[in-house]
Amino acid sequence: MQMTRPGVVALLLATTACASTSRDTRAPAKRALREGIAEFYVTSYDGRLLEGRVLVGATVDTFVIDGRLPEWFAVALEEVRECGKPELLDFWSIETFLPPPRADELVTLRPGYWYGGNVSFPLLDRKKVNGVGVACVEANLVVRARGMGVAARLPIRVVRTDVSASTKDADTR
Repeated sequence: MQMTRPGVVALLLATTACASTSRDTRAPAKRALREGIAEFYVTSYDGRLLEGRVLVGATVDTFVIDGRLPEWFAVALEEVRECGKPELLDFWSIETFLPPPRADELVTLRPGYWYGGNVSFPLLDRKKVNGVGVACVEANLVVRARGMGVAARLPIRVVRTDVSASTKDADTR
């Protein structure tokens, strides 16, 4: 089979184009996100539902978060355990499927800026008949940036807010 000059040129251009697109030297190297910060303020915890307000800020790197702050996606509790105990607690999982955020729901955080919202985490204990969990919970609150992994990690300790002071005193005697 004999190739004509235009056929050779087309073949060379096609193979050159494939070779040049196989690696992109301009692609940024993957690295860990640096120094995001989070704060969490508990509004209530009754042994079943933990509610509060999360604030997240950037201190070094700029990052993007889902402004809806969906629980267990953009904001999650990890390594949940009873206070002072090493065993992780087993909770009923609640499957939720969210559509991807719209462009107007994405929030870009630059160093020095904060964003916050209300969050709630169902903590229904699988080992309890009525689902009421322990009186005190320790966990890591994790905020995830879009496409960059963990933006901030905060260890938290939460004590039930629905137990009256007289009941707490009676339990310690």
